Parts: sequence; C-alpha cells; structure tokens
Amino acid sequence: MRGSMATGYDLLERIIISKFKNGKREFIGRSVGSILADKLSEELWIEEIDFLSYVPISKEKLKIRGFNQSETICKFLGKKLEISVINTLIKKKDLSSMKRLNRLDRSRIIKGSIALDLKCKNIILNKNILIVDDVFTTGATMEECSKILLRNGAKSVSVACFSAAW
Repeated sequence: MRGSMATGYDLLERIIISKFKNGKREFIGRSVGSILADKLSEELWIEEIDFLSYVPISKEKLKIRGFNQSETICKFLGKKLEISVINTLIKKKDLSSMKRLNRLDRSRIIKGSIALDLKCKNIILNKNILIVDDVFTTGATMEECSKILLRNGAKSVSVACFSAAW
C-alpha cells in the first residue's frame, strides 16, 4: 500500500481537524483538500489512479456532523486533480472512539465494520483506487478499506491523508 500525507499531526493540524470535524465547518475541507492536492500532484504514481474514494462514516456520525469529512476532502481533491470520485465503501456499524487505542486494538475493532457498496462491484474491477481520509493514525482503517477493495477485484489501492499522527 503506497500513500501520501500532506502534514504531520501537531497542534496546528489538530486544531484544524477538530474545527473541521467537530465544529461543523465543512468549508475547511476545501483548504485541507487543496493542501493535499498540492502534495499529491508531486507524486509520479498519481497519474495511474483511475478514481478516488473515501473512508465512510456511520449514519449516526453523518447525522450528528452533517457531512463526512473524508468525502468533503476527497471531492475537492478530485476537482483539483481532475480525477473522478466514487463512493465505494459503506460503514456497516458505528464504532466507539478509537483515539486512545493502539494499532492492534483498532484493527480488531474495525474489522467487519466496513464493506463494499455492492453497486460498485463491477466498477472497481482492475482499477487503481486512491482512498482519502483526514488523519492517518495507525493505518488500521486504511488497511481495512484496502483489503476490502483488493479482495473484491481492485488492481491496486493507494492512500492519501491530510495529516499523519505518528
């Protein structure tokens, strides 16, 4: 799994992400997407990508927040890089916060909580897909998304996040 992250996850990035997700400030996603697009435009492999997709959130979180932060970033990224965006994944169940969990615990909890949207079964076949998220913490979520897409016929899966918390 190859990927790219635009920034680290220091105090400024934590504030930006917190205001974006928890402050219901969806417009911040345009700036975050723009920064990530600039970073991705430097990557040679970006030209191989057939389409973008994003990490899904549960219906409960969508109702509370009003938007999926990863989808917002992904759609702006798609416009800027001129790459189509397709929602390929669904969240099957809501999970409790994983902020304080290590990689092993996150992997255990997230397993089985994400699935392929069956409408996309034929769309992903032999495609190079870039999955977008806001923060890369341990990689458990991106790994689960990648496994699902690859298991269902994607040729390759790459990942991109605004910030990396490691």
